[in-house]
Amino acid sequence: MTYMIIERYYRYKVKKLYQRLEVRGRQLPEGVTYINSWVDEGMSTCYQVMESESHEQLKAWMSQWKEFCEFEVIPVISSEEAKKRALQG
Repeated sequence: MTYMIIERYYRYKVKKLYQRLEVRGRQLPEGVTYINSWVDEGMSTCYQVMESESHEQLKAWMSQWKEFCEFEVIPVISSEEAKKRALQG
């Protein structure tokens, strides 16, 4: 399944977050794949697309980063899939 992960960084922890990322990488558990991400210019929110076999695997990944941000997890489908579903009904 594909997920949009919205990370709202804790103020004053952004530098430490990127330092950890530089040293340890994304720390993805097996079954979780990073697709791409975008950060707002104020560096307070990251919009990240991930794929995962289960929400539990995503939770394992998020637990490694929870000291730096709050997470919102939104299951998403492609525009093509949305069109297909809309036209079927």
